Amino acid sequence: MWEQIEKLQKFLEEYQFPNSNPTTSPIPTTPEYRGPPEDYKVALDFFKVAARQIELAGPHVETGMVYMWAYPLSKRIHDDMKSYQPVALVLLAHYSVLLKLVESYWYISDLGCSLLEDIESHMHADFRDWLEWPRQWVFGKS
Repeated sequence: MWEQIEKLQKFLEEYQFPNSNPTTSPIPTTPEYRGPPEDYKVALDFFKVAARQIELAGPHVETGMVYMWAYPLSKRIHDDMKSYQPVALVLLAHYSVLLKLVESYWYISDLGCSLLEDIESHMHADFRDWLEWPRQWVFGKS
């Protein structure tokens, strides 16, 4: 998990974020600057916290440990998800792995699988490689 989080952090640092609000274009055409905006830094920090809580819980993972990532997401990230921006979908795909860990709860069931399938159907081809690790954990294949 931690090796993948490092890769995810590098992806965010190298991603060319658009210079305006998200559009329907899945690939940014005019980069604002290199490096993630604060919204994405916070999202990754909370992902690390959730992963650490899960790691410390061992076999006693609670859904709150997983949901704690989604709660503080900014409007920008929500908008990026709604407009299928690859950077937001990559983050969300990694979150599906956390959901998979708590799928035994009746109110989560196969949410991680459903989420990743939906992400795959909207992911721009240039970024599909970023779904390989989540696919391995959620579906057991790449």
